[in-house]
Amino acid sequence: GADYQFSEPLQLVWFALLGVVAGFVGIAYARTFWGTADLVTRLPGSTIIKPAVGGLLVGLLALAIPQVLGTGYGWVQISLTRDGLLAIPLWIVLALPFARILATSLSIGSGGSGGIFGPGMVIGAFTGAAIWRILEPIAPGIPDSPAPFVIVGMMACFGSISRAPLAIMLMVAEMTGNLRMIAPGMVAVGLAYLIVRHFDVTMYRSQLENREEAASSRLKQGLPMLGRVAVAQAMSAPTLVLRESDLLRTAARELADAAIPGAPVIDANDRFLGTVTTEQLGGMTNPSASATLAKLVDATAPSVPVDATLDEAIDAMPVDTHWLTVLDDSRCVRGIVAFSDVVRSYHQMVQHDAQQVSRVATGAGLVDVVVGLTSALVGHRLEEDLLPRGVIVISVRRRDATLLGLGAVTLAAGDEVTVLAGAAEIDEVRTLFDGEATTAKRATATDPGVD
Repeated sequence: GADYQFSEPLQLVWFALLGVVAGFVGIAYARTFWGTADLVTRLPGSTIIKPAVGGLLVGLLALAIPQVLGTGYGWVQISLTRDGLLAIPLWIVLALPFARILATSLSIGSGGSGGIFGPGMVIGAFTGAAIWRILEPIAPGIPDSPAPFVIVGMMACFGSISRAPLAIMLMVAEMTGNLRMIAPGMVAVGLAYLIVRHFDVTMYRSQLENREEAASSRLKQGLPMLGRVAVAQAMSAPTLVLRESDLLRTAARELADAAIPGAPVIDANDRFLGTVTTEQLGGMTNPSASATLAKLVDATAPSVPVDATLDEAIDAMPVDTHWLTVLDDSRCVRGIVAFSDVVRSYHQMVQHDAQQVSRVATGAGLVDVVVGLTSALVGHRLEEDLLPRGVIVISVRRRDATLLGLGAVTLAAGDEVTVLAGAAEIDEVRTLFDGEATTAKRATATDPGVD
């Protein structure tokens, strides 16, 4: 793929054909996988027996087509070269995409352990290899190497059913190291994506149609300044923190006494493991006297770092529990943030901003200053109110990053700070930020009356 030179416009026709075929193969993959998973869920039997039966059926399939075993990456490598692909019997090349779909559905769809991304890429690669193998003897302008078709087939197949065409374009460039693959890749992935969208198929069932469908997105639209409020300002102390060694009965009683829907769970070293809810504990039928929380902890429960902002917390917050745990750098529990905390902190921030703005003098302007090595502000947080009355910090530039003027931001020497200040406060602001240094940058005020 790295040596591929796109110079024949006629090749776009063959890549377009690949995109159409990859779109329908992707649909077959998604529907077969989820159809098998739904069928297995409805069938009676143990969750241990079902994957075993699925594995047995995959083994029987492998007696006819051994290439379905394993990850398939080795066969993809073989198919990237002309000699390697031509050495595989044609019927196997044509059957491989569908055999891999069936093998993945029987193994993973039956409850086995594994993902769907890797198999999806392999299915797409085999699809591209099959198209090249068919076209190679008869199609004018077809590339001499199957590598471009294998790679673009990989991208078009899974890119369409994952509904991430733009990300797939970047993957094409990264995988090939050749920008000349972008044009044929765009044609194939675009057509595959349109076909999949027309039939309303996706590999990820919980995927939203667009960002506006997410509750967190609508909340952020209604409260547009959430990004200015730090989680550290909004969080509250956890009412209850449980340990993985706690007995189920004891944990259930403590949650009931605290009248809360759930609590974070920590290990022996006070590190966050996950959460447990009242609903989970209530669903346990006759737990043994020695049963602990260890096996009931939801390790997938989201958390948020203490230095995050509320818009990041909203994105991570589960829609069914409306709260999540706040962690420090050591993954120790620092607090809990819930929707009620979000609303309360937002209201306080709006009131604080209104008071600050009301104090800004007429003729105020923007001033850029640098925090000097000897400044009294070094190591202090903006929320400590060390600045003169009526001075508002807009942003803090630190190396290549720009931070909002949040109260949780701790100033460091060398920070370039933009503040809104009146003419009477400018000299005081410069002196405060400079300390004994004299390297502060001269400000440019928005009002002509400010020097």
